[in-house]
Amino acid sequence: MTATHATLATIMLAGVTSLLSSHARAQGIPNSSLQENISSWDTNCAASHSGAGSIAGGCYDTSGVPTNNVTASAYYVGGVGQAAVAENPYSSGFNEQEWSSATATAYFEVTGPSNSSIPLLFSASGATSATATVGSYGYASASVTNYGGATTLAGGAACSYIFYLCEGQASTGTLSPSFSIANESFAVTSNTLYEVIVHADGYGNAGGFTANADPSVSFDPTFNSAGYTLTFSPDASPAPVPLPAAAWLLLSGLGGLGVFARARSRGKAG
Repeated sequence: MTATHATLATIMLAGVTSLLSSHARAQGIPNSSLQENISSWDTNCAASHSGAGSIAGGCYDTSGVPTNNVTASAYYVGGVGQAAVAENPYSSGFNEQEWSSATATAYFEVTGPSNSSIPLLFSASGATSATATVGSYGYASASVTNYGGATTLAGGAACSYIFYLCEGQASTGTLSPSFSIANESFAVTSNTLYEVIVHADGYGNAGGFTANADPSVSFDPTFNSAGYTLTFSPDASPAPVPLPAAAWLLLSGLGGLGVFARARSRGKAG
């Protein structure tokens, strides 16, 4: 192949790649991804679900009495996202070990003039608790990452634990039981996908836990957003059902569930 032909081939390949990329972006923002899991040391408590919803574990204490006291919830409905877990504590006994986790991942991008650096703001709050005869932990986090989650652009985490470190990681031992982030600044590139990840998980051995988080993303008000649009994942379903009382108490203390709704409304407002 001559140099001229090679150049033409390169140009054609670049054009095809550009068309494919444009076609892919034309399909819109990907759907949100939601996952809930519950498990226990003796497999009496096990449930898993992919998609919006709430699951409860069919658990038993050491005397064989059913408890059904572990829940995991993940939603992204009506522009509102949520991830929460909860367990009521046992009164006593070893080997009543249970795990619960929930994750909601939504996607967003700022559409507008190409290759522009767009200043955005990230706000989030999260809360955890842990009670135990033996040990337990509750962990919550909220973050903005690049597409694929390899690089964190903004975020926060919280941990409450008794004897067992959150997620078994020494780094979580220095976290507070709650976190609050107000307007953390970060920048994204226009016409590029990013993720907002909300995660909650807990573990209890004759103990209980709760965890939840509440993030939002918006344009920096000092930025002239004319010509740009901040767009998030389309809704998932079904609609949320009531959470356990302990989780609702935490959420009410955080000011409600404005996870992605605030982000969407602020984005449209520019």
